[in-house]
Amino acid sequence: MRSSNPPETIVSIDIVRDHIEKTIFQLRPSHYHKQYPIWPGMVGIELEMLITDFTTLSGSHNLPSSVPLTGSDRSLIPVLRQLAEREGWQSIYSNDQPPLITKFDLNHQDTLTFEPGGQLEFSSRPYPCLQDAVKRLRSVQNILEEDLNMQGWQIIQMGISPWHSPKDIGLQMDKPRYKAMDEYFNSIGPYGKRMMRQTCTIQTCLDFGDSETKMAKRYLASQLLSPFAAAIFAYSPFKDGKTAGIPGFRSKIWRHLDSSRTGLTGIDRLSTKPDKESCVSSYLDFVMNARVVFTGNDYKIPPRKVSFAEWLSEAPNASGLPKPTRQDMETHLSLLFPDVRPRGFLELRSMDCQARPWQIVPAAFTTGLLYDDQCLDQLLLRLLPLKDNMETFRNFAEEGLRQASVAAVAGDLIQLASEGFRRLPKCFRGEGSEKALQKFAEHFTLQGKTPADEIDDLMSQSGKNFLTPSLLKKTEETWFSMLNS
Repeated sequence: MRSSNPPETIVSIDIVRDHIEKTIFQLRPSHYHKQYPIWPGMVGIELEMLITDFTTLSGSHNLPSSVPLTGSDRSLIPVLRQLAEREGWQSIYSNDQPPLITKFDLNHQDTLTFEPGGQLEFSSRPYPCLQDAVKRLRSVQNILEEDLNMQGWQIIQMGISPWHSPKDIGLQMDKPRYKAMDEYFNSIGPYGKRMMRQTCTIQTCLDFGDSETKMAKRYLASQLLSPFAAAIFAYSPFKDGKTAGIPGFRSKIWRHLDSSRTGLTGIDRLSTKPDKESCVSSYLDFVMNARVVFTGNDYKIPPRKVSFAEWLSEAPNASGLPKPTRQDMETHLSLLFPDVRPRGFLELRSMDCQARPWQIVPAAFTTGLLYDDQCLDQLLLRLLPLKDNMETFRNFAEEGLRQASVAAVAGDLIQLASEGFRRLPKCFRGEGSEKALQKFAEHFTLQGKTPADEIDDLMSQSGKNFLTPSLLKKTEETWFSMLNS
């Protein structure tokens, strides 16, 4: 998302607004409509995975260890580098000394990257329909599994590491950016370490549609949906290897991370005037009010907490910082983490990573609601009356569906999503997506429970307050069997 302007260009609020309007809020590319005139939009999937070593079980509970990114031939990056050479993937190195592989560019423009705690992230390009994105995700997973399993490693898909504390994991990505982020979040509280090292999400990336009206509707609806999506897909019931007492500990982490750069953006303004100008203005307010994490190529953390607006207006006097450049602006934008992040498309970020049997369901759920026009309007009718209570619902999300008010809305939403998904083109409903959504709804949401609740119940039945590898394996096998029945 880097501009062609020279990085030393000093920015103003007008430059920030112009960037948001032209780069962040873009309509769907015109070629899509020409190629697929009856299809509703493109779909991308981003999946974060925990790579876990089962060859040497350790500790009082005989549990697996996390796989370090570097340090030996049996670290993740060297193993993936050998895989990349065989598959024809391109290894991308950082500019640091010594250089570090930070990304693998796969065929078809998809990527593998690393989160600070060593989480492996697959990011697909935007595909014409959901079926294409799902096929690609599964293809890459199969390639990864074949090599990783030979090492005695397994891919764990969950919203938070079920076995390891932030101290156990450490800061695996030794980049100046992540060191600065770590220092900044530590100045706020303990949740930054957890977010960076322990958490995983599955994100659905959707386009803004073919009109500014649809853009505003999708942006507003996706934010209203966000707390309920987090609750429905709660799958992070652990804290440092033991039960956390809530199904969605990851949601709690994000809620306490840094309120200036997380949460929902501009719902009141968008609900009053749902158009592109309101999208741009509301996000501009969010950008300007968010605090600055670090500045420049030296990753300097401001001597005091300063918002981007204060940086623009005060520098170089009260803030003690030089005037922000266009590069500083783009860095600041990349460090904003709202529940729904506009990036030229909609990045839906509130959902926990799901076990592999259910990994398609978040994308089916969100496309059913946001890509079917009838459902989109019904969603707004259902949720707009609740807009003044969205912060309360965000607080409730960590409890999954234990709050009756959340469970009632969740049941309505997943049935509405199923209706909308059935009306989408066949290309969206292939690869078992429709059946997976139906089975998930019947087994979990309509019963008032989440995947985390089921894991918690099974641990209680076994008399343990931690997750054994055998229980996780048995649970996922049961879910696969249920899905294929």
